[in-house]
Amino acid sequence: MVSFIVFGASGHLAHQKTFPALFNLFAKNYVERQSFYVIGYARSKLSEPDFRNSLKDYIKPEQEQAKVYDEFINRVTYFTGQYDQEDSFKEFSKYLGNLEKNTDQAKGLRVFYLALPPSAYVSVGNFIHDHVYLPNGKTRMIIEKPFGKDYDSSIQLKKDLHKKWNEDEIYRIDHYLAKDMIINLPTLRFANPHSLDALLNNQHIKSVNISMWESGGCDGRVGYYDINGVVRDVLQNHMAQVFTVAAMDEPKSGSPDDVRYEKVKVLKATSHATLKDTLLGQYVAGNGKGGYKDLEGVPKESKATTYVATTLFVDNERWKGVPFVFDSGKSLEQGRVEIRYYLKGKESGIFSDTDQDHYISFSVQPNQEVVLTAFANKPMSSARTCVNAALNLNFKEQFAEEMKQKRDAYEILFEDAIKGDPTKFVRDDEVEYAWRIFDEILDSPNEPLPYAAGSTGPKEAEEYLKSHLKLIQ
Repeated sequence: MVSFIVFGASGHLAHQKTFPALFNLFAKNYVERQSFYVIGYARSKLSEPDFRNSLKDYIKPEQEQAKVYDEFINRVTYFTGQYDQEDSFKEFSKYLGNLEKNTDQAKGLRVFYLALPPSAYVSVGNFIHDHVYLPNGKTRMIIEKPFGKDYDSSIQLKKDLHKKWNEDEIYRIDHYLAKDMIINLPTLRFANPHSLDALLNNQHIKSVNISMWESGGCDGRVGYYDINGVVRDVLQNHMAQVFTVAAMDEPKSGSPDDVRYEKVKVLKATSHATLKDTLLGQYVAGNGKGGYKDLEGVPKESKATTYVATTLFVDNERWKGVPFVFDSGKSLEQGRVEIRYYLKGKESGIFSDTDQDHYISFSVQPNQEVVLTAFANKPMSSARTCVNAALNLNFKEQFAEEMKQKRDAYEILFEDAIKGDPTKFVRDDEVEYAWRIFDEILDSPNEPLPYAAGSTGPKEAEEYLKSHLKLIQ
């Protein structure tokens, strides 16, 4: 039996992401339906029927799934309890025991997903462990970022969690690790060693650009963003994880430990970001959109950063001397996530005079595709007329049938947590080294550079990116 317990069940994240993902697991038979239960836990005083009814606007079953939906929703229960009171967890223990009374507890599994503020992780985790914990690997706890607010607090959080929980029972979720392209990147690199990955080193690559642009602003996230800013929001976690997958060496095996070992090796070998070599910006009104300080609740003197560009180097045999340039921002011209490896040009031969930058790119969104740019001779021309062409692997075209069955990242990650596969989750030392890399640029005393909403970022960013990526100008 699997009991999947959702703390913060009445909140927006749980309704928008968690319960639809759990329904999809159920509907697609990725879990054993007859022994799968979902229990919502929250402070809101709701009856079980009212809670079930509140999910209808978020779970969208296909027409033929109506019967499956009814079966799923009848396995969803709700418990009203506090997060900081031991008595609530004592009562919850009785509630769970009653729910599971007809099952063999030795074969049971409890997965606790905390859709809660990080400040609650330790106290809730302690109460879970004291009152509703199943021993012998039968209890797992999933927590969301941020895992601390800086290096020191992340170390303290790890110590506090490890007082009661083993590391292999903690699943730190980062949904970017379950994006199709990120899952595919090791396969594309290492299953084709004599073509693609053979190019990904300092002999052939002059620079790497990792971009994570969002077209939306900070609406609805003012309280969070004004304290944390863009570095804490995406650079230290999502982008650091994408970076490790893009830069790591081939693991000895596909085991979680071997994969995460290679990711940590990259982080340990990476230089620390510095304010001196970082651009930090904040969007202002432009292109028909309001600025960050126009949002209700934002202090007029706010120095919250909504854009960042910074450069790191990996001191190892593969990447020594190659700049990894990161840029990310809110309220930009378009939403896109991409890893782009810029290729070195030819130094001799008849084509050494070409003056365009070529690259291999892995696009995560909006489109999932791999592009290799290359020179080709213009058709129907007798002269040597090199033009830039693209060799393209488009997932939507190549895997049309599979893409129709596209799975949400949370669905994939919840399935892995139930199976006990931590490969796509973040280990404690990954968190530690990522914070260490970006610690200096988390907070800046300087005014952030202004940039118009709907633009490509601060005007200084164009020259920064060109020069740090060593692009032909």
